[in-house]
Amino acid sequence: QVDSYEMINPKVQSAENMAVLTYNLLSFSGENCQKWNCTEVYQLFPDKQWKIIQTHWSFTKPELK
Repeated sequence: QVDSYEMINPKVQSAENMAVLTYNLLSFSGENCQKWNCTEVYQLFPDKQWKIIQTHWSFTKPELK
């Protein structure tokens, strides 16, 4: 559970009946902030509904100082 979140740099790439959404997510819980990378693959089904068929989450690599 998070208090708030921010979606950063969303990008959609599509072809035929498929689309890929990529974005970075900042999720805030109290004073903590977690940074995520997300990739979701959507497919358009015959009933004209887009459904997620694959999703991947990983922590964003921290910046080295």
